[in-house]
Amino acid sequence: MRVELRGHLCVVTRELGDPRMHAGGFGGTAESHLLYHVKLALNAQGHDLIKRRVQADGHMWGWEKSAYLRDRKWRFCIVDGDYALRDCAEEFNKRGEVRLLVERWEGKPCAQ
Repeated sequence: MRVELRGHLCVVTRELGDPRMHAGGFGGTAESHLLYHVKLALNAQGHDLIKRRVQADGHMWGWEKSAYLRDRKWRFCIVDGDYALRDCAEEFNKRGEVRLLVERWEGKPCAQ
């Protein structure tokens, strides 16, 4: 899996041999599975991200199982801006690429 931060976008591209994203046990969603792998890839690049449920951090958008990635120091987050229109994991499985939003809480794009 190739994960690139491009300003306000996080582009996730499937590579040969990457697994398909699917719902896991204990109520995990395919979106959560995808974000877990994105987190691993970005942490390997030197970032310090954690995956959280949106509502557990006190946000009021999404649904009860919506997940997102955020920097441990609350500098930026990675979300599926089209969560109401699509399942990002299905998009990844079907097209081999998905684009997620990167939001800096200071309003600046994330450094590449």
